[in-house]
Amino acid sequence: MKLQFDAHQEYQLDAIRAVTGVFEGEARGRAGFIVSDARLFAETGAANTLTLSDEQVAENVRRIQKEHNATHPKSPIVAAAQFEGMNFTVEMETGTGKTYVYLRTIFELHEQYQFTKFIIVVPSIAIREGVLKNLEITKEHFRTLYANVPFDYFVYDSKKLGKIRQFATANTLQIMVINIDAFSRDDVVIRQSSERFQGVPVELIRATNPIVIVDEPQNMETDKRKKAIADLNPLATLRYSATHKHLYNLLYRLTPVDAYNMGLVKKIEVLTVAEKNDEA
Repeated sequence: MKLQFDAHQEYQLDAIRAVTGVFEGEARGRAGFIVSDARLFAETGAANTLTLSDEQVAENVRRIQKEHNATHPKSPIVAAAQFEGMNFTVEMETGTGKTYVYLRTIFELHEQYQFTKFIIVVPSIAIREGVLKNLEITKEHFRTLYANVPFDYFVYDSKKLGKIRQFATANTLQIMVINIDAFSRDDVVIRQSSERFQGVPVELIRATNPIVIVDEPQNMETDKRKKAIADLNPLATLRYSATHKHLYNLLYRLTPVDAYNMGLVKKIEVLTVAEKNDEA
């Protein structure tokens, strides 16, 4: 049985537009880079680039937040001094298609601005497998929506470091899925130099300025994990969850009440709660 996806869910499109709007004014294009080490190894590849200034991005963010605030008055609007760099938050109630939204956002960012390098960071094997399943079942859907655009996706495997080289050097859309534990410690393979790889894998990743998507970021708010994500040298970091601990430049919010009022989730009725052993 072939799954059918509705590409016209307005609330999902709003979430996608909120993110793509951050880069409004950026010209389409891509840049090359050279990576080398002390042994004169050199490789040419394609990296994400951004010409917009922080203030231009912050102005785009404030515009997006003001538009969203019209229907969600409690959504914060950042002042210039509060802009938290290239870190952004999308809050979506569970069961409303969060994974679909950020996967489609990848394709929109590629189509509109020619960004090619994306990394999806997950906190667990279970979530990683869910992301891979979503990539598999939406593959044809996205090819139909985006003119059969060539793209590759893979899960990071320390035994298959050639995939890292492919990720860095390909000039087509690349999506890597990786567990936070695979790169948050100093002793892991991705941070070690090896003759087989001819360099340090994470250095090649840094050179691509990837757009990093963090799935369920509330599980990655320790100083060590936040530092590991920042160490990937992301062009931007996009955080998606229903239960954020910290709202970095909130762009879009779909609350449980919103989801219920829109008929996206079923109503849950709670029986009367009474305290026992209370004379009052």
